[in-house]
Amino acid sequence: MTRADVFGTKERFLVPATAALLVLVTAWTYRDLRIHDFLLYDDNEYVVEHPVIRKGVTWEGLVYVFTQPHHATWHPLTGLSHLVDVSLFGLSAPAHLAVNLAWHCANAVLLFLLGRQLLGSIGASFWIAGAFALHPLHVESVAWVAERKDVLSTFFALVALLAYVDFVRSGRRRSWRMMYAAYAAALLAKPMVVTLPLLLLLLDVWPLERVPLGQSSATEWRRLVQEKLPWFALAFVVGLATIATQAARGAVEPLEASPLSFRIGNACIAYVLYLRDTLWPARLAVFYPRQSLTLDEFAPAAALLAGMTAVAWICRLRYPWMWVGWLWYLLTIAPVSGILQVGDQARADRFTYLSLTGIFLMVACLVRAWAKGKPVRQLLAFVVGAAVLALWALLTASQTRHWRNTETLFRRALQVTEGNHVAHANLGAYLLRQGRTEEALEHLHHAIALRPHDPLARLNLGVAAANRGRWQEAATHYRALLAANPKHVSANFNLALVLLELGQPEAARHHLNVALEEDPRHSKARVLLGNLLLEAGDTQAAIAAYRAAIAIDPSSLAAHAQLAMALERTGDVDRALDHYREVTRLAPNDPRAWFNLAAALRDAKKATQARQAFAQALALAEQAGDLEVSNRAREALQAE
Repeated sequence: MTRADVFGTKERFLVPATAALLVLVTAWTYRDLRIHDFLLYDDNEYVVEHPVIRKGVTWEGLVYVFTQPHHATWHPLTGLSHLVDVSLFGLSAPAHLAVNLAWHCANAVLLFLLGRQLLGSIGASFWIAGAFALHPLHVESVAWVAERKDVLSTFFALVALLAYVDFVRSGRRRSWRMMYAAYAAALLAKPMVVTLPLLLLLLDVWPLERVPLGQSSATEWRRLVQEKLPWFALAFVVGLATIATQAARGAVEPLEASPLSFRIGNACIAYVLYLRDTLWPARLAVFYPRQSLTLDEFAPAAALLAGMTAVAWICRLRYPWMWVGWLWYLLTIAPVSGILQVGDQARADRFTYLSLTGIFLMVACLVRAWAKGKPVRQLLAFVVGAAVLALWALLTASQTRHWRNTETLFRRALQVTEGNHVAHANLGAYLLRQGRTEEALEHLHHAIALRPHDPLARLNLGVAAANRGRWQEAATHYRALLAANPKHVSANFNLALVLLELGQPEAARHHLNVALEEDPRHSKARVLLGNLLLEAGDTQAAIAAYRAAIAIDPSSLAAHAQLAMALERTGDVDRALDHYREVTRLAPNDPRAWFNLAAALRDAKKATQARQAFAQALALAEQAGDLEVSNRAREALQAE
């Protein structure tokens, strides 16, 4: 066996062994995910409470994810991924998070393989992939079910990059087709990867060296750009569609709300803070509120970025990896830098998921160049590199624990940030659901003090007031929210409930119609509208409303119960009985459900079945201490 054969055999063992080690260390670092909960922050809207996604894979679900924007963005592969998870695991948060972790581990392995192809070094590639897998800034993308789109889009983006490298070096058309398919999939998982064609041009410069730095001609660049025109076209179409969809859903902040100068300044500061948090990721939060800025505050950040860009440019001929890595970082964050502001955050850890690879590449190549041919330096680089990864792994494990549930997440955010209205509002909403009303009100009022029109805080202050029967106070909060956002679905629906308590059915009906115009899939609003129609004597319209609610949410007890009663009014007893039975199936321990079924069976002259249902209602009522139902059921049995 020749020396080349020996090293080839050794490498064939080292590559899979190193990839396996990477996966094991990453999985161990994120082991706390096995006891995490879904968050009352996007997880509920993406999966848990979504009327379509929570059903799992259905024909309705498949049509929905491929035809409708989900949470103001069209990303059908992400929606499909959630559908599959629900079908396989139900609503088990640890299982959904385990899938996130599996995608993250796969991404780390793909990045290791990509680094191996580009750099030809197992050690440097392992460190880059290890930094990606273990850095605390990436916890948000893994420990948050709603951020499935990060890990999913990055997986397909890395597959596309690997296919591109193989195509350039082998010329295989199969790789070219795979590259396009993978890039399309990445865009369908999350549109943030629109800058991927620019990354291909960077790789053309180094390390693929398809065009020489400092000696290239316009003709050479034109050839490379033309080669990627389909990529650019796809990115342009998806980017434009995403902006249009987000704007239509009110997710894009208008320019008059924050001037361009503020957005540029905030973007400069965010770029610098990401670098700071890369070096020392100690005070990370799920949400960073935007602060007012002056020229003196963002000028140093802009100067630092300009200086680093200038250094990378000056060093590009001798150290091309510095120029490529730095541009990788700048370009991949650009779509979410805040110049086009979507959401209210100043920055977000998840935006660095793919972007930090450029910084890790710069560091690995710098160290490799410094230690090349010097055994002592190589040993020192190995020790320090391993220590850095170990430190980041410990910090990641600690950061993951902050994501255990909604309360731990937002209490941590309040510890490490100031003026965080989103953390106060979300913590208040969570505490209110837990029945801890006084604690909830404290945080909700904090949120309103920081931002008077905070929609979540206003909504939950209204809910808290309604829970205590303070209808006028609740209406005041809902109207304040609607003054800023007239089409807010939950505010319109909740205000309708309050107006019914205040004896204003026509006004309530108006707000229900507004809610349904904005969200036709709001099953509870359809049930409430059906109730109003039934009270107004329009039984057929009420029946249509109840049936629409059931089509949206087949497990809606209220819809089945009300539809049964409406059908019974029309004399359609057999269909009414079907829905009464469905109510008892959905709520088998509810004595009132059994009593209503029994009464309907009695009216339908089905005496034996009626007696059995009355007996069941009596047994459950006595068990639950419901004297009214137990007395009525006993009287019915005696009458029988």
